[in-house]
Amino acid sequence: MRYRLSVLIRRAIGFWIDGFAVGAVILLIQWLINLIGGTPLTGDAATLYQIYAFSLVFFAYRTIVEGHWNTSLGKWSLQLEIISINRGYTTSAIRNSWVLLTVLAAFGIPYVEPTIVAILGLSIFGFAQHPFDYFAKTMVERTPVDN
Repeated sequence: MRYRLSVLIRRAIGFWIDGFAVGAVILLIQWLINLIGGTPLTGDAATLYQIYAFSLVFFAYRTIVEGHWNTSLGKWSLQLEIISINRGYTTSAIRNSWVLLTVLAAFGIPYVEPTIVAILGLSIFGFAQHPFDYFAKTMVERTPVDN
């Protein structure tokens, strides 16, 4: 049980590392749009931009990076690797498709993100993988250390 908790915590921190990197790029682009564009992204327009941009860019980032290297910046920095039967972009897209569910927040559905995080976290803690890992036939484990 301690091992699962360790992997869950590492996965959560890795997620935030990836999310911070993607979020920084999205905010930089928003800043450039506001600087260059005629109408700045503020209020509801900024909120919708951030919801859609984060969801789509984060999904694309994770799909491309994990599809090619079988890890992401966050996972790599915390010594985690994706173990899968079929490596590649399709498997990566399946295991990261949960990110696209965050778009539901743009439609005013309350508590979308916390509900998703709770379901994924409880699944990882209880079963060592979340539902989308299961569908993609993958697991995330600590990288073996060579002695």
